[in-house]
Amino acid sequence: MRLRLVFIVIILFFAASVYPQKRSNPRNLEKAVEILLKETPDSIAELVKSTTDDSLFALCYPTGKHFKNIYSWIGFDRKKARLKRYFKRKDIDYYDYRSSVVLIAYKHTLLNGSFDEGKILKPYQEKQTWKDYQHENRFTLDTLYGVYIPYDLEDCFRVLDEIFNDSIQDELKIMRENDFAVRAHFGLGMWMRNNWQLWGGSRLSVYFQELGVIHPDNISGIILISYHRHICGKEIKLEEQIKDYKTE
Repeated sequence: MRLRLVFIVIILFFAASVYPQKRSNPRNLEKAVEILLKETPDSIAELVKSTTDDSLFALCYPTGKHFKNIYSWIGFDRKKARLKRYFKRKDIDYYDYRSSVVLIAYKHTLLNGSFDEGKILKPYQEKQTWKDYQHENRFTLDTLYGVYIPYDLEDCFRVLDEIFNDSIQDELKIMRENDFAVRAHFGLGMWMRNNWQLWGGSRLSVYFQELGVIHPDNISGIILISYHRHICGKEIKLEEQIKDYKTE
């Protein structure tokens, strides 16, 4: 009897490994919501109901720790996902917009028993259109994705002066410029690289490219060193800095 039980367990384990559980692959928004209604734990459903629509995307993996199934439907590397093709047909490409649409539809169903597909899609289609426009014109626009983009180094100083008040600037002056640049590389430096679109391209990246500085890390490094010299009343020596990066 015991041997028979062991044999059955082995057979079941083998069957599970050969025939893995089929991953859900909804073809549209309605089917996605149906799956979420079945699979989402009550505690997470309550969290969704209490979260504002414009913050729902933050619950979804990889930004948040929930709804990995949604990521499997519309994630960056999910080429065969049918829901991804659905959003492509609806002219919504940005992952956060897609995950927002899914979770808003799910939330509305939890609260009201149904959702209005067209009403949910429309604002995100408009956002996608505006995002696409900004991307296509990113080298000339003064604002990208809600952030003002400086047009040259002096304009960078002006923006940073607005961020750092006099007391903070006094603290920065105490630091040596190289120490400031190193410490700020993954803080302020990363903020500049990401928000001033030094990776994706912007009028500021074009400004530096025309000076011969291409890599975003080098651009942010020059801005940090230059800003420290600016608040300390020192000569910027921009050409000298650029020459140093070119010879690295």
